Amino acid sequence: MVLIFKALHILSMFTMVAVGVGGYSVYALAVRRRDIHALAAIHRTLARGRLVANVSALALLAGVVFGLLTALTAGFDFLTGWPHQRLCACRGLRDLRGLVREKAGSTRGCGS
Repeated sequence: MVLIFKALHILSMFTMVAVGVGGYSVYALAVRRRDIHALAAIHRTLARGRLVANVSALALLAGVVFGLLTALTAGFDFLTGWPHQRLCACRGLRDLRGLVREKAGSTRGCGS
């Protein structure tokens, strides 16, 4: 049972990333090749991006659910402390990124 949930978790997370990044990767390739027809086709497809966004969001939600089901059925203990440490690390990285962006924005303003 755990193996099924793990496989579904990996599959749905891969789908989320592929759908979310795939269109823009093809767009960047078309820009690099300067293919106007491909750019127009990709732009039309991404302009109707509601389907792409829905598929990506659904895959993310499914990935989270299957990941939690994997953890629960494998006997994982959520109260061990490492989720809190990871949360603190993520918050620290977010704050550090904000400081770097703030510093880069202030130096960019002086040079122009």
